[in-house]
Amino acid sequence: MAHKSAIPFSRLPSRWRIGPDFFTRIEAIDHHHPHPPTGIVDNLTAYASDNCHIERLVPAIRAFYENTQTQMLLIYPEWHRLFRWPARLYRFFSRRSGQMNLPLLPDTANSRIKSTIIPLLDKLDGRENVRGWIRVYEATQEAVYVAAYATHFCDGTAYMNIAFPLPPGNLTSILHLTTFEQDGDTNLRLSSFAASNPGGDQGVYLSTKWFTIRLPFNEIIEVFSMPYEEMPAVMSNGNHEVFARHRVWLFGIHFLTLHYGIHESTGR
Repeated sequence: MAHKSAIPFSRLPSRWRIGPDFFTRIEAIDHHHPHPPTGIVDNLTAYASDNCHIERLVPAIRAFYENTQTQMLLIYPEWHRLFRWPARLYRFFSRRSGQMNLPLLPDTANSRIKSTIIPLLDKLDGRENVRGWIRVYEATQEAVYVAAYATHFCDGTAYMNIAFPLPPGNLTSILHLTTFEQDGDTNLRLSSFAASNPGGDQGVYLSTKWFTIRLPFNEIIEVFSMPYEEMPAVMSNGNHEVFARHRVWLFGIHFLTLHYGIHESTGR
């Protein structure tokens, strides 16, 4: 499927190996940034709309987005049984490429994730106010995700524009934000589905120097201030302040759910 030509896609150069030092190797870090970012967004109110009531969110949810580098994540994966063997092959390549290196099993002892936020050069990336979010497993320092975050606006709507560098180019997830109520709490939803905002930019794209296409992937990330239904029991243990559920579909088939427990790191 073709993409809208107005969508700004990252122009970061591709490499066969990504890894946690990717932005250093491609000389993408803005070492002279006057106000280095601490979160994947500076102020979440940029996404406020009639369907996205940022002011109702608890401070801990906003802190996760606005002060991301102080947050510790615990990840718990649930792969659909039909995808467990393909996931093993995927994991073989993802570990070697150092990108989107998701765990196969809910091994909580090795699933603690640390975050680093760094300012990136807008001129090199092509988008505005770009920052990198590097997530690594605390125990091994292997990369989980290496991504460049930005915000773009179209017809008055703000979109979270996330580029994951890959060998052929960038996998870009463009998400539309809304809030929803549950048990008296206001929670945040980020979605790539077309139904989230009909006619909008949201979607998952592969962008290369030769072409850009929309992929048959979709994802929904829901961020909760309280434990949610179907959350793994182990995630309720600990001092988590925020909980997140990240669901992913391929050709309309739900194949993976990632559960997160999130709290501020005392070691920062």
